[in-house]
Amino acid sequence: MHVVVDTNVLVSGIFWAGTPGDILDAWTADAFTLLVTKPILEEYFEIIDRIAAKVGRTDLATIWKTSLFDHAKMIETMPCSSNVPSAPVHPTLSVATTTC
Repeated sequence: MHVVVDTNVLVSGIFWAGTPGDILDAWTADAFTLLVTKPILEEYFEIIDRIAAKVGRTDLATIWKTSLFDHAKMIETMPCSSNVPSAPVHPTLSVATTTC
């Protein structure tokens, strides 16, 4: 399964506990492939750096930025389609993928 993670979810998962952290745990356990474009990755990095500086955790910024760069799948464009799974892929999430 391919997933684009919202920046707020990503940052919350890095710096705080809860469902966003569970989503990142699922990615690191290879439950899905994280898709990024260059602009998305740049936004991730900008926000990660900003929050890391505010909370004093630049160590986490370095670790996660390296992991994202090395393990997320960079794509140029996404084909236009819509696919809504018949059952949630995560117990607390309902996932719909739209790619245009």
